[in-house]
Amino acid sequence: MLIDHALRFTVERTRRSYLYPARHFAGLVTDVNLPPMGLRVRLKASFDVPAVPAAGADRLVALKRATG
Repeated sequence: MLIDHALRFTVERTRRSYLYPARHFAGLVTDVNLPPMGLRVRLKASFDVPAVPAAGADRLVALKRATG
C-alpha cells in the first residue's frame, strides 16, 4: 500500500492561525501547543508500527513511505 496524497483529519481544538493551503482559522486561542489549520504532519520513519493494532498497521507503514 502507498499513500501518495494528503489525508484530512480533525482535531478537537486548533489555534487562531492557519498555514497555506488553509484559508481561515477556526480556533479562538493562540496556544502554540495547538495545531493551526492547514498543518501538514508526517510519521517519523522510526515510529514503532508493531505497537499498533494490526488493523491500522498497514496504513501506518504506508504513511512512513509517503513522499509528498
